[in-house]
Amino acid sequence: MTTNNAINSDSNVPIVSINLVQITNTGTYTPSAGMVYCMVELVGGGGAGGGATAGLLGNSAAGGGGGGGFAMAIYSAATVGSSQTVTIGAGGTGGTGTGGNGTATTFGSLLTANGGTGAVNPGSSGTAGQSPGGQPGYGTVGVAHVYGGAGFTGCSGGTFGNVSGQGGSSNYGQGGASVTGSSNGVTSLSFGAGGSGASTGGATNRSGGSGANGICQITEYLDR
Repeated sequence: MTTNNAINSDSNVPIVSINLVQITNTGTYTPSAGMVYCMVELVGGGGAGGGATAGLLGNSAAGGGGGGGFAMAIYSAATVGSSQTVTIGAGGTGGTGTGGNGTATTFGSLLTANGGTGAVNPGSSGTAGQSPGGQPGYGTVGVAHVYGGAGFTGCSGGTFGNVSGQGGSSNYGQGGASVTGSSNGVTSLSFGAGGSGASTGGATNRSGGSGANGICQITEYLDR
């Protein structure tokens, strides 16, 4: 079992209410009046799926972007201080080339959850093959710090035609769904999850789905 000594000095203070704060845009966190300690949970931005390049035979399906990492820690009011700057990690931008990387979500200098990486464009070889997904992000030290999900592999050609890779999951849900035929990748609706790869079966280049932005969630434990 993991313990956190940040709250030991306040362990005799009665907690009478709990407040949940969700931050989805970069800004400043100011603790609520009476905050004794808080649990901070971060998810980094998701990576974008790879783009797909058209060719004579149209065999191109990219992998999905990696999911953002997760980090959680508990801090006393004294450690947090009067405020902390919160930076929300941006999801990687999808395009016809290699997908963009997600960026880190940070809680001041105390805690970081890194973003997932984008998946590559496999090109158009005209033969069956596989294209790897993006790598997941990870969380820095805390009570919990884990990787997001890796992006799924895209498969070009073969028995089932082109099937792109699904985006990697995050702690808040799954990544963008895989696509077939000639389609752009799908942007995930889950905080910090990766976008899916693109697929093309013809003469049109397709864009990978963008990764979703991260989030900072703070559970405040109050003495009033």
